[in-house]
Amino acid sequence: MFIAAFLLAFSLSWAVDPVECQAAGPDMERVDSLLVQGKLDQVERELSEWLAEHPEDASRQLALGVTRLAQVLQDTYRDLIKHGAKVSLEKGNFQTSGEAKPPKDAPQVSYEDARRLVRRFRRRVAKAQKAFELAAKPDARFPVRLAAIGVDLNEDGSIEGVERFSKLTQFGLGRDSNDDARFVLDQTDALMLNAHCHATLGFADFILAYNWNETFEHLGHVFFWNTETAWSNRLGPWQEQGTWQDAVAMLHLIRWPLHNKKRMASAHRHATAFAESVVRATDSLGKETDNEGELFAGPKQTGVVKSLQFSVSDLQQAEAIAKHVQSIMTGETLAPQLGDAIRYGFSGQNKLRKGVNVKRFFLEPREFDLVLMLQGAANKPYREEGMVDFGIWREFSRSNWLGKLGIIWIR
Repeated sequence: MFIAAFLLAFSLSWAVDPVECQAAGPDMERVDSLLVQGKLDQVERELSEWLAEHPEDASRQLALGVTRLAQVLQDTYRDLIKHGAKVSLEKGNFQTSGEAKPPKDAPQVSYEDARRLVRRFRRRVAKAQKAFELAAKPDARFPVRLAAIGVDLNEDGSIEGVERFSKLTQFGLGRDSNDDARFVLDQTDALMLNAHCHATLGFADFILAYNWNETFEHLGHVFFWNTETAWSNRLGPWQEQGTWQDAVAMLHLIRWPLHNKKRMASAHRHATAFAESVVRATDSLGKETDNEGELFAGPKQTGVVKSLQFSVSDLQQAEAIAKHVQSIMTGETLAPQLGDAIRYGFSGQNKLRKGVNVKRFFLEPREFDLVLMLQGAANKPYREEGMVDFGIWREFSRSNWLGKLGIIWIR
């Protein structure tokens, strides 16, 4: 009897598909439906719980990255409104300064509050970046109505007006397609979005590396209705203060003492990772031949969004610029100063033998003075003999692919 029972159990174990015995992850169609309803926190929680036990699930990592990216937009906007930032959703778009109406009870915002907002924003982007990094695998596949994803910006529990991706992105995902268009995101999309996150994280680290208290003291009122600064009595829309005066002041006041050199090292890592991710993405996109709901479409594909169609030339330029960035960030080549780039143009490659070591700019940081950096005096500690890379200027001048990476920039 015991032997018969054992043989029966053994035979049944072979008869059952082992894949069906595994626990199933969150259903992707349900994830899509919840995202369209704007239930981002619920989706993020369910996916995170699954991926804590199954981190190798590239498709759901990609879904998590998209969800967290939507949370970046939603939660950052909420943060800004709660701190009395001069932003509004009137007229079906983000409005700033004079277009926005002052709240009745705007809280007083200090320099430390502003830094805290940047840190919170950075943490959200970092969570999305981690998911995209883990999703960048050949088997990643996430069908989603990307343009229809809802973000409950005003916390009223409903998705209306501009509270969808199609209205919040620079290109308008709904411009070339309707909100119900189904995208199928894959490895290339994960790499592209990962690159975008790295660039954003690098910029946030750069901002947090320096002390810009003086800048906020004189210009905080441009961005917030109620500031705890020396110029608090000048509250009002940008137009009432004179646009050009504040612009001149901004240029003059970007002379920031170093606050945290470790942030600059982190900014360098993200800049390098951005270039690496772009190189991988262009290689992947150039090889793709399928036409299944493409977001970023290669030369052999037809994408859902026409403005995100990459030609062979686009890919070549993107890869070239990324490799120039890699070379400059590693210190293998030097960056030309602005004056030298203007003086020599693209022919400077064979005429100049002294440039700026950008790697040392990040890893041996000093005070950041924008005006003196453009003029050249602030670059003196980083100038050295070596191969000066003028190629990056040439590629930038004839490139039209950079805007295509801005798909998630808010208007």
